[in-house]
Amino acid sequence: MHRLVLALLLLFWIAMNGWLWRQEFGGAPAPGERVELDLLADRLLTAPDPSTLDIRQGDRRLGFCRWTPNIVEAPAAALPGPDGQPVEGRVSRVAGYVVDIEWSLLSGEAFQRWRGSLRLDFDASRQWVSMLARLNLRPLLCEVEAQAGRPAVRVHLDNDGQPWTRWIALSDLRQPADLISELGLPPEWSGVLSGLTLGSWLPDAQALKVEARRDRIRVGRAHARVYRVEIRWRDLSRVGIVINRVGEILRVELPGDLVLLNEAISTW
Repeated sequence: MHRLVLALLLLFWIAMNGWLWRQEFGGAPAPGERVELDLLADRLLTAPDPSTLDIRQGDRRLGFCRWTPNIVEAPAAALPGPDGQPVEGRVSRVAGYVVDIEWSLLSGEAFQRWRGSLRLDFDASRQWVSMLARLNLRPLLCEVEAQAGRPAVRVHLDNDGQPWTRWIALSDLRQPADLISELGLPPEWSGVLSGLTLGSWLPDAQALKVEARRDRIRVGRAHARVYRVEIRWRDLSRVGIVINRVGEILRVELPGDLVLLNEAISTW
């Protein structure tokens, strides 16, 4: 009788693992139902591990990008432990979220390397709070800081040891050529920024279309469930993103044949 019970338990364990494997990897890949963007936001902000991606253009590797989300937890009230003393380190609720993005990119005929980082802060309801972006193009350094509800951004430049800091109204950023002339930026930055016309490409709620669907991708000989996101702006530019079910970014497709591929996936 004892052996029969063990055999039944073993068969049950094998059957359940087979069923779970089939639910996760089985079936043919096909477009699925739409996914609410709030669900994706939750997955991306609470992913347990960072997403490290290679930046590629065709067969050429240009650099890397790393997406690292973290949960900001509010400390719990000092509850007594077994010895009657408050227990430190307890948490009771989510206070917000932080995403740190760092990247390195090889660009230009002179093989100049661009390095940068971006920090995004969100509150507990996943609303954007602040942003801090840094760009390092030696000998030029640039830092941009913005906060929700503030009509200006702080721009700090350092041109080979010559610092320059200003608070600039958001409305002025839509005409950078006039801004460069008015503020007297270094000639090197004039060449980089004068070609920008932010008013012509800054996304707005009406021009930006975001759609997410459930899908499957092939991993080896099996298929895994994923979320596939497509971002379009005025039907001119397209960004495609593939995210697994725990919020790790697997693939990003950008204009200019640029592809960001998770380093954990050797072939796609």
